[in-house]
Amino acid sequence: MEDIFKHLDQCLEQQLAVWPAAKQAFSNLEQVQTRVLSSSGLALQHNPARIISTTAKVAPAQTTARPCFLCRENRPVEHISFDAGDGFELLLNPYPILREHFCVVSREHRPQKFQDCYEKMLQIAGQLEPGYMIFYNGPRSGASAPDHLHMQIGRSEGIPLLDKLRENE
Repeated sequence: MEDIFKHLDQCLEQQLAVWPAAKQAFSNLEQVQTRVLSSSGLALQHNPARIISTTAKVAPAQTTARPCFLCRENRPVEHISFDAGDGFELLLNPYPILREHFCVVSREHRPQKFQDCYEKMLQIAGQLEPGYMIFYNGPRSGASAPDHLHMQIGRSEGIPLLDKLRENE
């Protein structure tokens, strides 16, 4: 698909049409619970379906002992890969936190290092449609795959902090 970053909605539809587990994971987003902090008006979110990702074992001994789930040979057969150029591919995130949630993954298994992807992030940011964002989780700041270089893309609406910032513009 040419210029995939302009057609993320189509990538999502195509992927959910052939992967029932991912379709279920995206429908689980309806169970997200929100609570507003009265002191600031900022909302907190809890997504019960994310427990599998948020409790992932990410210590070096554990990541080297498991097959890397971002490497092509270890992905479910239903997981469609879209060419993102420059040695990267676009994948649907099967454990979404956002209404549309993707990963941009290095085709090569290599460590999660910001200096290895920031240029690609800037390139992608310039190609995204309004309403989308690109972000990076560092290997020690919550990435469930600290052993494989990747970034994430998703819709920016419905993120409590970003919604609050927009409200205060």
